[in-house]
Amino acid sequence: MKVALIVVAALVALIVILVLVGLFLPRNHVASRSAVYDAPPERIWAALTDTARAPEWRSGLKSVETLPPLDGRRRYREVTGFGPVTYVVEEERAPDRLVGRIADEGLGYGGSWTWEITREGRRTRVTITERGFITNPVFRVLARFVFGYEKTMEVFLRDLGRGLGEPSGLTSN
Repeated sequence: MKVALIVVAALVALIVILVLVGLFLPRNHVASRSAVYDAPPERIWAALTDTARAPEWRSGLKSVETLPPLDGRRRYREVTGFGPVTYVVEEERAPDRLVGRIADEGLGYGGSWTWEITREGRRTRVTITERGFITNPVFRVLARFVFGYEKTMEVFLRDLGRGLGEPSGLTSN
C-alpha cells in the first residue's frame, strides 16, 4: 500500500512539474523543414493539391474527404489514427505557394502550414513552415522536448519523396 501511494504521489508530482514547465513555454511556435527533389514544381504541386490521392503516398493517412468550399476556399477532412481534422486552403498560387490551415477548433492545437516550392537548377526545393499553437501545457512540453515541432513535417517530406518515387532529400533548416 505504501509503495502504491509513493508511485501515485510521484506521478502527481511529475504531472504538476510538466504543467508548470508548460505554462512557461510559449503557446505559439514557428518551425520549418525543407527537402529537395528531382521532380519539377508542377509535379510536386499536383501531388500537394490532389488531396483525394494523398492516402496513396502519405503514411498514417487513412482517408481524405472533400468538403464543400467555404467562402470560395477548398476544404477537406483528413482521417489518421488520431482522428479527423478539417483543413481549409487559405492560399493557392500554383505552382509555388500553398497555405493550409486547421479549421477545427477545440483540438488543443492548430495553425497553418505554408508550402513554398522553388526551382533550384534542375531540382526543386519544398519548404514547409508551420505556424502553430498548442493550448495544453503538458502537450507543449511533449511537443517541445519529446516529439519536436518538426517531426510531422519531416515525415510528410519523406512521404512526398516516396510518392514522387525518389529519396526525400530532407535538409535541415
